[in-house]
Amino acid sequence: MGAFVFASRITHPVVPIAHNAGEFWPKHSFIKYPGTITVSVGESFNASQMEALEVKEKVEGWIRRELLEIGDSSRWNR
Repeated sequence: MGAFVFASRITHPVVPIAHNAGEFWPKHSFIKYPGTITVSVGESFNASQMEALEVKEKVEGWIRRELLEIGDSSRWNR
């Protein structure tokens, strides 16, 4: 939550970023799979008038939707 609290207190824009690296470099795994990692940059927004929880919901919601677009669910459970 610290990053979202910080974002809600500054005047600089927040830029959400999503990537599918976890499909090739799984968490807690020594094995790395070959492939192309896709990075997606969202539209920036001003979070200075938002509560930290609102910022979190907006960013996480965008990332979840974006991962459905750039990801391949067949690689999620190797």
